Amino acid sequence: MANTLTDLASQISNTAKAINDFLVADGHPQPSFDVNAPSAFPTAPEEILNARRQLLDASQAITELLTGPAEYLRWLSCRHHDMSTLHWIYHFKIAEAVPLDRAVTFAEIAKARGVDEDYLKRILRYAMTNRIFREPEAGLVAHTSVSALLVRSKSLNDWVGYTCEETYPSSAKLVEAYEKYGASQKPNEAAYSVAFNTDKPMFVHLAEFPERERRFANTMIEMTSTDGYGVHHLVNGYKWEDIGKATVVDVGGSTGHACIAIAEQKAPDATFIIQDLPTVVEQGKKALPEGLKPRFSFQEHDFFTPQPVTADIYLLRFILHDHPDAISQQIVKNLVPAMKKGSRLIINDGVLAEPNTLPKIEERISRYITKLRDNTLS
Repeated sequence: MANTLTDLASQISNTAKAINDFLVADGHPQPSFDVNAPSAFPTAPEEILNARRQLLDASQAITELLTGPAEYLRWLSCRHHDMSTLHWIYHFKIAEAVPLDRAVTFAEIAKARGVDEDYLKRILRYAMTNRIFREPEAGLVAHTSVSALLVRSKSLNDWVGYTCEETYPSSAKLVEAYEKYGASQKPNEAAYSVAFNTDKPMFVHLAEFPERERRFANTMIEMTSTDGYGVHHLVNGYKWEDIGKATVVDVGGSTGHACIAIAEQKAPDATFIIQDLPTVVEQGKKALPEGLKPRFSFQEHDFFTPQPVTADIYLLRFILHDHPDAISQQIVKNLVPAMKKGSRLIINDGVLAEPNTLPKIEERISRYITKLRDNTLS
């Protein structure tokens, strides 16, 4: 990694040129904050994806170097304002009050959402510094490509809601939870427990609130659109085309989105049983494509209890990283009595690379997802 300003600037210039050449050659639009800009970086060869990683990392490094450590630390400690304003926008459904095709006044938005106009101005003008909305003329609000996704993508809006209303309050209680529980391995002794004043594990507690549970399930669907957690890694990372008429049990499989991809792309003769908590199961049944209904079934099951189904393949996708080691071991042990000779267990989960082996921006994201083993949620 380059470490002088000129080295970093050179790296930024070279990688930006490589990415731009690829975009032009393949006919992709330029990245933009315009309301109709693409919502994600396009599919690209590995060398272009690697250049993108280097560009992001170098851009972040040069910004932080020029900011200086004292100023950087001051403003890093203030980033909670980013979350609080985003939460306000989510909670009051501000994005829905702004048309996608034109600007409207602060007054119109305030009236539509029943909020104070002056307060709205202060919230949105701060959010605009994060490219969430823009003010094309004094007193007018319009969407950017970022804010527009809060309207266009239900699952991304749910991701924002889940993060603002579940993980954000929990993270604020991390110190209190450690003082109370220490490095507890119990799923009901976590920052979530303190934030929501419960002695129940997060997923058990969430099940008492159907709308929050639905939002979490949609967040898991949205996660599959991210590069590292895309379902294509699972679909292409195993020889599903060779499993024939096997029965696959997706343990904690949410709405079944992962197995739907497998069934449609690689395993036309297999049958799938999607197990999760009751509310999520009902959501999955409603979302299942009509053509897959003969091969799919949904079953209420708590993976902290013994597995009731004997199958050829058991899938644990993004389950174990949510739990301390002792609990993860129990989840796996609960499968053993149901397994028959030849049964397979497939684990698809995040694995942390060794420190300093990834660009900082990627390592940061991976540690977001695995929650630094701080037991924040479960």
